[in-house]
Amino acid sequence: MDGLSIVFLSDNEIRFEKFRSLCSVRRLSYALSRYPGLENLQAILSRDEPDLILADYWLEGGTILDLLKLTGSTPVVLLADMGSEEHIVQAVNMGAADFIIKDEEEKYLSLLPVTIRKILRSTEIQATSEDIIHMSEKRYEQLVQAIPDIVYKLDPNGYFQFVNAAIKVLGFHPEEIIGRHFTELVYADEGTDFGRKQALVKLKGKVTGDAGAPKLFDERRCGERKTNGLEIFIADNKKARSQENPVIGSIIAYGEVSATGHYRQKLGERFFTGTVGIIRNISDRRKSEEMIRKLYQTVDQLPLSLLIINAENIIEYANPHFFRTRLTRPELILGKNVYELATDFYTDPVYRQIQKTLSTGTPWQGNMMINLGNGAGEYSANLTISPIYNTVCVISHVVIIDQETKQP
Repeated sequence: MDGLSIVFLSDNEIRFEKFRSLCSVRRLSYALSRYPGLENLQAILSRDEPDLILADYWLEGGTILDLLKLTGSTPVVLLADMGSEEHIVQAVNMGAADFIIKDEEEKYLSLLPVTIRKILRSTEIQATSEDIIHMSEKRYEQLVQAIPDIVYKLDPNGYFQFVNAAIKVLGFHPEEIIGRHFTELVYADEGTDFGRKQALVKLKGKVTGDAGAPKLFDERRCGERKTNGLEIFIADNKKARSQENPVIGSIIAYGEVSATGHYRQKLGERFFTGTVGIIRNISDRRKSEEMIRKLYQTVDQLPLSLLIINAENIIEYANPHFFRTRLTRPELILGKNVYELATDFYTDPVYRQIQKTLSTGTPWQGNMMINLGNGAGEYSANLTISPIYNTVCVISHVVIIDQETKQP
């Protein structure tokens, strides 16, 4: 720690020279300077901030307490007189890094380098820790800003304290949201209470348990009890709330209890500091679900038989028309191997074609006689066997459609 800049604040020049000599003997190449008091010190500090200040309590133009108001992050060591415990307490409470008690023989001067080394090492460790924390916070912020989902933080009263850049997909800038109450941004179907205040009023006196607990946007619970899967509508800055296709968000929210997401412990108590949550835009997913629902209803109403078989030859789906024409029930068909139905409904050529379509992806179409099963006869049908591909273009299923060409 050589080359350190140390300021000696004292009107005792002799004592300063003794300390300078001691440093020279010990080959401590401190850059030492002395000032009798506070005059011009502020200008000196702003021009060339020292690494450490050694100061008497009483100074020309004030006391060490006045000095501590000027020094900022520069560590200050009090050179305290014997019997001045009150001064020591005052200085430490004001932010003095340490103190050392002066003795008449001035032996304390030989201990000063040890004190200086200890304080500066502690300061260096603290600065390094702060740098690490700052870097971690910066990386965390960069990560949060890169997330495509909307990340938000509410204060204990439900006002936005933070929202990431993903809010721009709604036509807002983050600064437009900060300070606003969450009810200005999100809303739900009539009768759905997603705010803690409204939900608790309705649930007053009721025991819900975890399963019946409400899902809240301004959640205070943590861990497994947090809100997960709350679906609400999100106001779009470009459109009115009455739009036909509102933005739909799925919420994951939990009560923030410290920087790490737990309640801050102080004097044995827990202090709620706000809510942290993620809003995921599921509008496209809901549209897809709606389309799937329509397709299911359409297939269920088709006047032809439809069967879906997976790669293991297991029947996963059959539409109502299939059961009506075969005079059978779902529990006798679904989950069964299609080959178990060989003598009941389809002929061997049909099963061979199913395997060919599964292995090669070649669709097939032809006219065949279809057994009704249970000895109820047969009918002529136009049969189509087609492959179904998964998301990586691998055949996962085949669909069999037969349309009657002659009524049984």
